[in-house]
Amino acid sequence: MIVYFADRFLNIIDKASSDLPEGFRIFDDAKTEEIDSASATLSFTLKYDESAQEQAREMAYVGNYILRQYNDQGECYTIIDSEEDTAKNTIYIYAEDAGLDLLNDVYGAYTADGPKTIQFYVERFSKDSGFEIHINELPNNTRTLSWDTDSTAAERLLSIAASFSAELGFSFEIEGLTLTHRYINIYKQRGKNSGVELRMNREINKIIVKRSIANLATGYKVIGGTPEGESDPITLNGYTYDDGNFYVAGSYLFCREANKIWSRRYAEEGVNAGYICKIFTGTSTNQKTLCSQAIASLKKASQIEENYEIDLATVPEGLEIGDTVYVIDNSGGIYLESRVLKLEIREGEKYFAVTLGDYLIKSDNYVVESAEVDESTTSISPMGEGSGWLYASLDPSFLADINNPVQYRKKDGRVEIRGVISPSSEFPAGSASIFTLPSGYRPTRNILVTEEGTGMNRWTLGISMEGEITFSNYGSSENISCPVTEKLSFDYSFFLD
Repeated sequence: MIVYFADRFLNIIDKASSDLPEGFRIFDDAKTEEIDSASATLSFTLKYDESAQEQAREMAYVGNYILRQYNDQGECYTIIDSEEDTAKNTIYIYAEDAGLDLLNDVYGAYTADGPKTIQFYVERFSKDSGFEIHINELPNNTRTLSWDTDSTAAERLLSIAASFSAELGFSFEIEGLTLTHRYINIYKQRGKNSGVELRMNREINKIIVKRSIANLATGYKVIGGTPEGESDPITLNGYTYDDGNFYVAGSYLFCREANKIWSRRYAEEGVNAGYICKIFTGTSTNQKTLCSQAIASLKKASQIEENYEIDLATVPEGLEIGDTVYVIDNSGGIYLESRVLKLEIREGEKYFAVTLGDYLIKSDNYVVESAEVDESTTSISPMGEGSGWLYASLDPSFLADINNPVQYRKKDGRVEIRGVISPSSEFPAGSASIFTLPSGYRPTRNILVTEEGTGMNRWTLGISMEGEITFSNYGSSENISCPVTEKLSFDYSFFLD
C-alpha cells in the first residue's frame, strides 16, 4: 500500500508505503467502512528515521490530506488525530473521508417552508465543503423537515438520509495525484446483490454471532420537528393510522406483533398495556411523514438485534459495503442471505472482517448439496426449486410476502422474476423502485407490464435497461395512493437478446 500526504492546499508533501524497502513506512493499517456512518476511516502507524522527524511531522500534521488508490478507486482522507511517540520514531494517524468541513462545521435549527427534495437539503447543509452531489437515486421524493438543535454537517446529512430512507456514501475522483472532485452519493440502498457465497473453512475463518435486546422497543412516543413560528414540536396527536400491526394512539405508535412477544409481564390490563416504549424524535413537521419515519424505525427496534461478525480468509473480488452475500456454514447450521454493514481491511496483516446484518435466515428454506460433492461446485438453492433462484434485496419502500419472497433467476437465455410485495407505508400516487437486477440479468429494452391489483385496481411493473424494477400507476381510472394492505403479485419473464 502506498499513500500520499498533501497539505491543506492539496500540494503533495511526500509518500509512505507498507512495502517499499526505503523511505517512510506504514504499519498496522486499517480501513473501515460502515453503512450507518456513511464515511470511511483509515488509520495506520507512520514509521520514520530519526533524521526525517521534521518531515514526518509535516506530513502527518492534523488537517492534512491522505490520497491513495484502492481497487482502482480514488480515496481522499483528512487527518483528524495524530499521536507521536518520539521514543519509537512513530506517528499514529487517524483519518476520515468525510472531511473536516463536514465533521466540524455546525448548523443550527432549521425548518423547511414546504416539501423539498433530498438534493435541496444535502446541498444546503454541505455548502462550501468542497463536496458535490454525484449519484442521486431519489431525485423526486420530497419531505418537509425540521431540526430544533445544532448539529454538525455530517450529522445533519445522516439525519436527512434517514428521513428519506436513503443511504449516503462518499467518493473521489483523482487524476494522477490531483484531487479533481469530492462526491456525496445518495442511494436508495448501497450495494448490490453480489451473488458471492462465503463458506466456512474456505472464505470464512470464523463466525461470531451477536444478539442483543438492549435497544428493543415495541412502542414509541413520537416527537417531530417544530414548525416555523411555533414553540413546540409536532406529535402524532390527532393523526389516524392502523395497518393491523402498527397503529397510532394519541402521540404514541405501537406494534401489536412485537407486543405479543415482548409484553411486560406485570403490566396492567388494557388496550395499550404492556408495551415497551421509547422516545422517537423525527425531523418532519408533517404528521404523515413523521409517522412513516417512526414506523421504519420501530420495525427495526421491535426485533432482536442480531449481527454476524465474520473473519474472512480473503475479501472476494469486487465485494463492497452494502452488498448482499450468502453465508454457508454446514457444521454450524448457518445459512444466511445478508448485507455487509461493516467492512474492515488491514492489508498489512492480511486481515479481513465483515459485519453482516439485515439478514434473512435460510436454514428452513435452503438445502446445501451433499458434502461428497466437490465444494467448488456446491451451491445454495431454494428448497423444492431448481437451482439458480436468487433473492432480491428490496428497496425500503416495499416489504416481501414471507411466503412469496421476491426472486429472480436466469435460465436458458431467459430471465424470470416473481414475488408478492406490499408498500412498507401508504404509498402516495407515483412510482418507486422495488429492486435492481444485477448486470447480466438486464433487458436490452425498457419493459412495462400491467399487473392485477385488488378489485378493479391495476398497476405497472417496469423493467429498465439499467435493471431497475419499478412500481407505478396504481389505481383503476386514475393514479391513486397504494395502501399497506395491498398485495402486489408479479410473475414475469423476458429473453436476453
